[in-house]
Amino acid sequence: MNFRSLLLGLLFIGVGFGTTLRVLPFNELVQKSDLIVSGTILKSETQFLNGHIWTRYSLRILETLKGSHQELLEFEQPGGVVGKYQTLVSGTAELKPDSSVCLFLWLDSKGAYQILGLEQGHFPLISFGEETLVPLASRQLRNLETKVRHSYLKYGLNTEVDQLREFLARPTWTRFKGLVRTYDH
Repeated sequence: MNFRSLLLGLLFIGVGFGTTLRVLPFNELVQKSDLIVSGTILKSETQFLNGHIWTRYSLRILETLKGSHQELLEFEQPGGVVGKYQTLVSGTAELKPDSSVCLFLWLDSKGAYQILGLEQGHFPLISFGEETLVPLASRQLRNLETKVRHSYLKYGLNTEVDQLREFLARPTWTRFKGLVRTYDH
């Protein structure tokens, strides 16, 4: 192997493909979603679509916060395992059958629903006694805390700031739905 071939080979070792995803404020998640639903993941199926691996999920919808209600819904996200091939996509939501979720979905140009902002549009729901809680991932929590600070500095105490503060103090499903309705203009 000559020096030029070795040098070219070393140059391309570090070349890869990636994406950068902008953090979406909660109000944008609500406004840009075509459908916001809560439900239970029933099953998943992974397949090749146009040379890429995608996972398609079935969701039994319990409640619709935005959009037209339907009993069952299929949506997809990039990545998964097909035979001996695997594609990992950073930032995709970790979804498992029988898990309860709230999803912020958008309809792509092929007519398939996808989670808006990848994991940003996925909120797990956990039953805790009589209540359902919405535990937030650290990025989502920081996003809401920042929103509270900016809103307070700009507007002082108001209904929106109060709702955010109450939700952060005790993130219940009822309070979460109130936030969605506040931003759904």
